[in-house]
Amino acid sequence: NLGQGFPDWQSPAFVRAAAAEAAGSERASNQYTRPQGAVPLVTALAERYSKALGREVDAMREVVVTVGASQALFAAQMSLLSGGD
Repeated sequence: NLGQGFPDWQSPAFVRAAAAEAAGSERASNQYTRPQGAVPLVTALAERYSKALGREVDAMREVVVTVGASQALFAAQMSLLSGGD
């Protein structure tokens, strides 16, 4: 089942406090990110994997950050499959 899940428990107090603090911060972002992931995040991942793989990883062309399994599976299928597969 790849449907959206809703936890049946409350987040710990320290998590709620950190979220409230971050939301009220001057640095809080209130804009949507690019669909492939926030630029600072994909850049950091590209740098890390460039070192691990021993080759340059292009953050804007080779790194995708998804919001969940459904989006990740869709992106993988769209990149690998062609009409009629």
